Amino acid sequence: MEEKYDHSTPKFGSQQMRDTFRLSDAYVMLNHGSYGFPPQPVLNKRNQLLEEQESHPFTWFRTNLMDYYMESVKIAANLINGDVEDTFILSNVTEGTNCILKSVMLKERENGEILMNTHSYEAVQNMLSEMETTYGTKTRCVEIRFPISDEQDVVDLYARQLDLYPNIKIAVIDHITSPTALKLPVEKIVEVCRERNVLTLIDGAHAPGQLDLDMKKIK
Repeated sequence: MEEKYDHSTPKFGSQQMRDTFRLSDAYVMLNHGSYGFPPQPVLNKRNQLLEEQESHPFTWFRTNLMDYYMESVKIAANLINGDVEDTFILSNVTEGTNCILKSVMLKERENGEILMNTHSYEAVQNMLSEMETTYGTKTRCVEIRFPISDEQDVVDLYARQLDLYPNIKIAVIDHITSPTALKLPVEKIVEVCRERNVLTLIDGAHAPGQLDLDMKKIK
């Protein structure tokens, strides 16, 4: 029997919120962004599915797994207001970023450039550094400094780099930056990239659940 759980949103900072996770009372978690962990209901569901897999592996892999996957894809697509046929579930955002960048840049080995920013996730920075060696690509960087007076300042920084380096093929845009929790104006940045025929990849690892997402509006 599946466990019943109260899905109402607990008050932020309350003991009820903390009790949702398995975190020890002797531990103060300050960096949830890098080493996040699922709430108890998700762990319970995961354990239930593992037991189902172990009890009927043939049925699981031949039938149930794809049904569950497509059910999850539909929920995820609805969460971000995206099309089901354009929505895929991967192990993590870094894996997805890796797949997309290397697929795009396979065709751009000779003069392809990638645009990131100084607040980009470190694993993405390492990936781009590795691609410079193995793919021959070049990385350009938008330097975002604090304080920021207006979001248009950030948009202008992206536009300036794109105009300065016309060989940029794709721009990596963090929706919420991992090291600094800065919410970037992705909709406006995507617009300036499209005007210059530059593809965009949004690193949205921290956005679902924190922001109301609309992929069709972002385009």
